[in-house]
Amino acid sequence: MPPAASTVPVLFLPGTLCDARVFAAISGALSAERTLHADLTQDTSVQGAAERLLATAPDRFIAVGFSLGAIIALELAARAPHRIAAMALIAGNARPVPEADFAARRAAVADVDPATLVGEQLWSRYVHPSRSEEKCLRALIVAMANACPPGTAERQTEIALSRPDNRPRLARMDMPTLVLSGAQDVVAPEDLQAEMANALPCATWTEVANAGHFLLLEQPAACSAAFSTWLGQVDLHQSRAERQCADISTYPIASEVS
Repeated sequence: MPPAASTVPVLFLPGTLCDARVFAAISGALSAERTLHADLTQDTSVQGAAERLLATAPDRFIAVGFSLGAIIALELAARAPHRIAAMALIAGNARPVPEADFAARRAAVADVDPATLVGEQLWSRYVHPSRSEEKCLRALIVAMANACPPGTAERQTEIALSRPDNRPRLARMDMPTLVLSGAQDVVAPEDLQAEMANALPCATWTEVANAGHFLLLEQPAACSAAFSTWLGQVDLHQSRAERQCADISTYPIASEVS
């Protein structure tokens, strides 16, 4: 019999220039024994990252990815669906980067200080406009970037560029999946979230109001509630053949701010 939902390990996969702190809102309620945090600072391709993680991860686990981490979660689910008990895709994207954009993406991170990259150049795209002047939020995102080893931005850009078009693979990812997104995310906008939620057989989509790309830090209470509710409803005892997928014709909306 598969392990109960309360004991299945949860592997957290952070975004570009992020670390475990980005997941504080949703990981804090889990036991330390159940919580695993991936280091994605040394890989240079999504395929290589997935291979390395699968070689060391538990036999069965829940994959939770934010941004770049969500892209890697999709690769894990495509390569080893039998090992992924469930997955949460937070501010994710199933589409590849157009090859015509490769040079610009590489140039954007070349010889740029990580703090300048996230705290200045990308800041307006990262958070909801109402949060743009929050010094503590900016300081946390900059602190995570500064904590990454030298060259992380360049390596993680290569991970992003190496990802395949996951859209044709989504229909085969039949594990329970949470698609969690910010309503005002301009990096991974609403149409991309709807695309994933509609294509994934067992998806629940929760869109958090008044949040941009860093919804986990912008609206922590709303994200925590959405994640905890979904995780509590995931029935890992059911086989794939018996699993009943929720109707995603309407999507629940979570919000911390009315």
